[in-house]
Amino acid sequence: MGDGISMEQVNEERALMVQVKRRNSLKWKFMVYMPICMFVVLLGSGLIGMANNYLQDWYQMRYFGGYNAISMYYTDNGELYAEDQSDYFYPPQNMENAGYLLISSVQIVLVPLWAVTCILVAGILFYKREMEGSIHILIDSAKKIADNCLDFQLEAVKANELGMVCDAFEYMRRALYQTNQENFRIVDESRRLNAAFSHDMRTPITVLKGYSDLLEKYIPDGMISQQKLLEILDMMQGQILRLERYTQKMGSMQKLEDVVCCPHKVDWEEFMGNISGIANVLAKGLSIEWDDHVRLTQIWMDEEIALEVYENILSNAVRHAKSRIIVVTDMSGGNLQLTVEDDGAGFSKEALSKAMQPFYSEDKWENQSHFGLGLYISRVLCERCKGELRVENSDSGAKVTAVFGGAKGNCDV
Repeated sequence: MGDGISMEQVNEERALMVQVKRRNSLKWKFMVYMPICMFVVLLGSGLIGMANNYLQDWYQMRYFGGYNAISMYYTDNGELYAEDQSDYFYPPQNMENAGYLLISSVQIVLVPLWAVTCILVAGILFYKREMEGSIHILIDSAKKIADNCLDFQLEAVKANELGMVCDAFEYMRRALYQTNQENFRIVDESRRLNAAFSHDMRTPITVLKGYSDLLEKYIPDGMISQQKLLEILDMMQGQILRLERYTQKMGSMQKLEDVVCCPHKVDWEEFMGNISGIANVLAKGLSIEWDDHVRLTQIWMDEEIALEVYENILSNAVRHAKSRIIVVTDMSGGNLQLTVEDDGAGFSKEALSKAMQPFYSEDKWENQSHFGLGLYISRVLCERCKGELRVENSDSGAKVTAVFGGAKGNCDV
């Protein structure tokens, strides 16, 4: 889920919150509910009063014995006179008077009870319509965030103050999600860096071990000349210095992509001697063919990175070669090309697309000493030097070409 947060989005959200506050504020909604509630209270109270008066009249007529007739008689002057007798009642008895008082007092109880009921109903409706949904969303979201479950989206139910709180929660969730993703990326990058460090340390150590075994085997019997001994010690010293520089560089960077390419003048003959010595140690029992097309005495390049890449692709070729490995060096358009080709089975269709991914290996069912990092590390290092790593199949087997950009010579032969 893409959760990128830009300042434009933040400003838009803040502007929306201001509009929400003006138009759909809870206090304004409350002021809408209350007049309606008061109107219903007054209307109900009036109806209760009218009903109570009607009941009182009925009770008077029913129990106080009023005449519902007109009496007609002649006066002394002989005139006919009519008199309405319906307003005359017999004196009420005690029980009948108590009933009348009860009916009269009901109104005193019903009106406050009706007012309280209306207020409660209005409050419940206000809560249900304006607050309940947002409150439930906030509670559920708080539980999810507390459980570090951030892969969800929080949407406000109502555009009011609680809706603004929901938006704030969503903003916080996205920020936490981004932070967690960045932390996961850093941890994963650190894991890959440690694996890469362990992987690249193996080759120089293997070279040193090979030279050590050679010296241990031939020195006691005096089968090695003084000059050859000095050459081997010089190469061992070079590997030790290279290990020191490599560990210092790896210790100073935060991730593999932080490697900085630092070109310097490199004697080409010396460089070829280094890669030849590495091949003699790593490719024991295999035939090595050299095809050098570089006609320069010095090359402007990062020798350490080039040797790292060469060792990785050579080690990969050694694991898959049957009997022969071809190493080709060339200069093209200011780029140094270092190609290692073996006579193995070549890359499978899947490997051609995934070989340069970290931790990929075709030998899935074998107990391996490598972790599928060699070509990945080589690709990253080549890219750091403005080059690329090409993986393909040749007529004889697998072919890997490392291209280092910006390489140039200062002295033509």
